[in-house]
Amino acid sequence: MELCNSDLKKRLRKKKMTDDEIMTLTNQMSSASGYLQQNGVIHRDIKPGNILISGPEEAPVYKLGDFGSVNMQLKLIFYFSLHTSFFFPS
Repeated sequence: MELCNSDLKKRLRKKKMTDDEIMTLTNQMSSASGYLQQNGVIHRDIKPGNILISGPEEAPVYKLGDFGSVNMQLKLIFYFSLHTSFFFPS
């Protein structure tokens, strides 16, 4: 596992992001979210504190972290998809 320098929450406390930094962040988080969705993973806790930053300050790489509840979510989704029937009263 890689050690990241900081997270977005700490970074935003220090200084504002430029338009280019915002575009980079948006592109990288969209890519990460798409990858997770393709693999059946729902993060459900995307926030600045869970967006980790690695690399030099001039060219940061943003990474999505804190997957603590993902495994449990997948088990629940699987369980309910197998054991739930829908009943609509008439």
